[in-house]
Amino acid sequence: MGKSRITFLFVVLLHSSLTGIAQPAVKAVSGSEMKPVDGFNVKPISGSSLKPVSESALRLATAIEAKPVSESALTPDTSVEAKPVSESEVKRIMEVLAGDSLEGRGNFQPGLLKAARFIGHEFAKAGLVPLPGHASFFLPFRPAGGKKNEPADLLRWNNKEKNTAEYFYFHRVPGDYPDRGREELVIQKAERFDDSTFLRLDGDTTAVLVWCNQPLPRKRRLADVPFIFPAGGMKRDVLLVIADTAPSTCMLRGSDSYYESLEYNIAGMLPGKTKESVVFSSHYDHEGIIPGDREDNIMNGANDNASGTAAVITLARSMSDAAPAQRSSVFICFAGEELGLTGSRNFIETETLAGIVAMINIEMIGLPQLGQRTVFITGENDSHLPELLGGELTTNGMVVLKDPVPDKLLYERSDNFPFALKDIPAHTIMGSTDDDECYHQFCDDLSRIDMANLCAIINIIRVSVLPFVDGSIRAGKIK
Repeated sequence: MGKSRITFLFVVLLHSSLTGIAQPAVKAVSGSEMKPVDGFNVKPISGSSLKPVSESALRLATAIEAKPVSESALTPDTSVEAKPVSESEVKRIMEVLAGDSLEGRGNFQPGLLKAARFIGHEFAKAGLVPLPGHASFFLPFRPAGGKKNEPADLLRWNNKEKNTAEYFYFHRVPGDYPDRGREELVIQKAERFDDSTFLRLDGDTTAVLVWCNQPLPRKRRLADVPFIFPAGGMKRDVLLVIADTAPSTCMLRGSDSYYESLEYNIAGMLPGKTKESVVFSSHYDHEGIIPGDREDNIMNGANDNASGTAAVITLARSMSDAAPAQRSSVFICFAGEELGLTGSRNFIETETLAGIVAMINIEMIGLPQLGQRTVFITGENDSHLPELLGGELTTNGMVVLKDPVPDKLLYERSDNFPFALKDIPAHTIMGSTDDDECYHQFCDDLSRIDMANLCAIINIIRVSVLPFVDGSIRAGKIK
């Protein structure tokens, strides 16, 4: 949960985010620790081996969503079921997210990148697919204050620094530069680079370097090419380079200062049968490591908001076992909430995810501060969604209270709010407030989490949201 003083921050897009499709890499170690990629097994192939794809394949890659249907066809899908979430699974995820190894998941700190990688891995295990137009679950953005013109990656090619306009590195997972000295890299020569280049590279998992000696027209940057990615996302890392000669040596490393200001939202979806969607979200950032003389200086943020993030992950896993619903289910874990909702603001301003009928955000449900299986929904008077969702929650065994602290403006302080500003019914389910004595304190750790109650709340949410995704409940409108 964000701080009481609402801070409105403007966000600046990454160079690769301007097209909405490219995810730069994030390094986990310093540039001095990056090893050169000399000595790779070079496997040149002719450009003709990179086969063009059909027009139909291009259309398939640009849209994960199914064909639209008429409103009359949006009838309840009674085959939609979701398996219960187990307490052991919730505990496993909580122990990672709120464990010391993630160092409190602080913004611009290494622990947040570790958390992003973990969440992305869990989304992949759950069977989610990237959002339309994206090659992975990781959506980069840079909050205000970052160095706008700092290159993401630095490439040394045949012992010379390469112009950043002449290469583009797609990296599937942030915070993890693999040790190239221990891996095999396939090197290919292409006749050209165009928007279908990544489609021609689909189907393999081996990291690949593709170089081409044909410059782009009109002095374009390679990163600005509107690449189309496979609908299921890329399964390999790809380095594209424009060069006159083949690489006898090369070294790629991340730029330190660039990544100090880089954040990632993590988003995936279960495609439905229509273009409508329901968003389930949480924020995964917290306060991180706080400098000082304390023996334990990690703000683990177990309740705020490892609990909500565990809910989103387990809901995704549970709902993926069900038959496809009428509406798509979109799962997002935002960074930058503690900076002033910067992740959710960036998402709603830059993504073109149409047809969102409801956004259900989940926050601070790890403590039974208000009672067992007891929650409240923020902004109860701002749309019809709280009444509809609250009714389903109550029917399935939850105690749903009115907002106990309306003067604290919790509706405006969480990641639902940027969506609400776009006239989307968007609200947050909460199980505790910032009156809790450990809110934004070192004592917000795993020892205080009621795992059984947390699991019970997640399972009630799981059952209660099914009428929204199967099409039997309209979310209502902003009042």
